[in-house]
Amino acid sequence: MNEIVKVTPSSLIEQAKGKFMQIIDSDDSGVKYEKESMFAFQALTKSDYIYKSAMKNPNSVINAVINIASVGLSLNPATSYAYLVPRDGSICLDISYQGLIKIATDSGSIMWAKADLVYENDTFTYRGVSTAPTHEADPFAKDRGAFTGVYCIAKTRDGDYLVEVMSADEVNQIRGESSTIKGVKESAQKYSPWSRYFGEMTKKTCIKRASKTWPKTDRSERIQTAVQIINEHEGSKWDSDATISGEPLDNE
Repeated sequence: MNEIVKVTPSSLIEQAKGKFMQIIDSDDSGVKYEKESMFAFQALTKSDYIYKSAMKNPNSVINAVINIASVGLSLNPATSYAYLVPRDGSICLDISYQGLIKIATDSGSIMWAKADLVYENDTFTYRGVSTAPTHEADPFAKDRGAFTGVYCIAKTRDGDYLVEVMSADEVNQIRGESSTIKGVKESAQKYSPWSRYFGEMTKKTCIKRASKTWPKTDRSERIQTAVQIINEHEGSKWDSDATISGEPLDNE
């Protein structure tokens, strides 16, 4: 009589080990299975909700752990690069805007990048796609006015600037297409990352679009893999000029 093996977070993480090791052996992304398995276990047992989601969809746990190796971002909570989060009854690897920037800088695509939100009481002057804009604002103001847009600046290794801008209308349209907003009851929308972390979500949305214009290297495919993973779990159909992102629901 065959012995029934109990499914646990540890056993699911272990099932991902073979593929995880295969990926990092062929293309060492800097993450180590021993450390990431520990971080993954901590994430999956952090709350009853995420634990139940993992047990309900064990394959999603395995795939999420494998994706850690694919993008090369650690789950170390101190870095805030990536998270294992519950979404739609499964577990997915969620990647922050800081994580996207790290992938791009590690790949040699860019030297650095930053994104910032613009409000109606700010002074913002757009100078084109290859010149850094001017943005003057009072960071201590109690009210900077309504949100009007977001921009991303990246500096290439040749010293050039690449600038992406998005209006509030574009951002809100993308927000409305998010699987955590579209078709969701208003009472549940407050749990959406777009409601809880609007600034972070907006920055990541702009960075995702900007990344399409960044120089390509032999390692830059990782950022496109990361974007694909985010879009897949967000349920986005925006795969052209505008793209949607997802910030972790349990990022507290």
